[in-house]
Amino acid sequence: MMLARSTHWLLGLAFAAAVLLVGLEYLTVSGSLNPLYVVLAICGVPLLLVLTTERPMWLFPLAAALSPVVYAVSVAGAKVIVADIVVGCIILSLFMARPRSPLPAGASRIVRPFLILLGISVISLSVSGNAGFGIAKIVQRAEYLLLFLACASLLHDRAVIRRIVLAYIFAASILALLVLYFGFLHGAVSGPVQVLFLNKNGAGSFLAISVPMIIARVLSASPSHRRIWLALAGIGIIALLLTGSRGAWLGVMVALGVLMARRGGKSIAIYVGALLLLLLAIATVVPPSLTRAGDFTPSAQNGAANTILIRGVIWRDALNLIASHPVLGMGVGGYISYDTYNGDPINFNTNDPHNAILYMWAELGPLGLLVFLWIVYGVLWLGVRADRSTKGDPDHWIAEGSFIAITSYLVFALSEPIWVRGDGLIFFLLVGICANLQSPTKLDETTGGAQGAIIGTPSLGQFRAH
Repeated sequence: MMLARSTHWLLGLAFAAAVLLVGLEYLTVSGSLNPLYVVLAICGVPLLLVLTTERPMWLFPLAAALSPVVYAVSVAGAKVIVADIVVGCIILSLFMARPRSPLPAGASRIVRPFLILLGISVISLSVSGNAGFGIAKIVQRAEYLLLFLACASLLHDRAVIRRIVLAYIFAASILALLVLYFGFLHGAVSGPVQVLFLNKNGAGSFLAISVPMIIARVLSASPSHRRIWLALAGIGIIALLLTGSRGAWLGVMVALGVLMARRGGKSIAIYVGALLLLLLAIATVVPPSLTRAGDFTPSAQNGAANTILIRGVIWRDALNLIASHPVLGMGVGGYISYDTYNGDPINFNTNDPHNAILYMWAELGPLGLLVFLWIVYGVLWLGVRADRSTKGDPDHWIAEGSFIAITSYLVFALSEPIWVRGDGLIFFLLVGICANLQSPTKLDETTGGAQGAIIGTPSLGQFRAH
């Protein structure tokens, strides 16, 4: 996909404006520019400009690899992560490509309800108590839709799809090693591991996506490569345990159950047996500070730090707010619950009930909830279709792994916020991959296939040639 030369100066101006905004923001806040951001801007802007105009397919694996790096910089008052900038370049590539590739069959199952959700969100701004935050949420959701459209329209080369998945697994494995390092450095007995700019649930969300994909690869890898993937799976599983994110644990357990159930035969019985042994090992070996099993005992239900208690309080508040706003909801960005839990000094105020269903219902009303569930159905439908369409294919593990990774994340989102920062980006990258793998149009392994023929995107061979 080569963009017209006349667009280069427009892209250059756009990036220059972005750098200027970052500079002005830091001048305003701290009175001086951070030299690190100056160096990154000088080195990163030309590179992104070249990739966007000359090699846009390399932006997809870059976005996947950067999605766990959720450290945010302030740009004109908004918090922007580095992967957002790369996704912005992907979206520019999509809009400036001539001609564009048609969407694969089935992609409309995501696009149609997502457009309706965005419309409902815009309308709900009229009743939102925080329109500014609501606009930010709308922009974020629009970014996810455009990322999906870019994936569905441009990713027709198996080599590029493979590169995206491997880039994410590599980045998540680095994250897992960091979790292990901080866990052993501070001692796992002290409780859930915090990793740099990620809390336990933040790290858990990315590992809950990567671990199922790695295990899917273990099951299909050749004997010579299986040991490497088993090692990566072991690192990921241990790191996942060290995060102490029980929502992520549950997501992975459900996803692997779905994986084994779909394989049929004795797989599900073997999985249930292995899971019971694992749970027994966790109960006896893993420190109670990580499992926090005491949270479930009646004597712990009055503790302000009990996350089971906290979930109960904010979910109860969400149901009360839903009852108070039964038709239109509270409006996008307008969700806020005020509860001090019988005078307890802990702050229970939150702008997210940590449950995707309650959140959409409370903010956008029953219609918004139904449209959200429509999107979820479309996502799972694409995943199942991709899994079925690639049976017997060498890359079947990518479709199978993407499907169960998406399933794991959706289960995780029943106890944590959904589609925030980088986890939303990798989620829709995987959904876009499923959309292409389920399409009856055969993807070309070496020549770019429909991609090269329709939009003139350089093939893998051309990438290497350059």
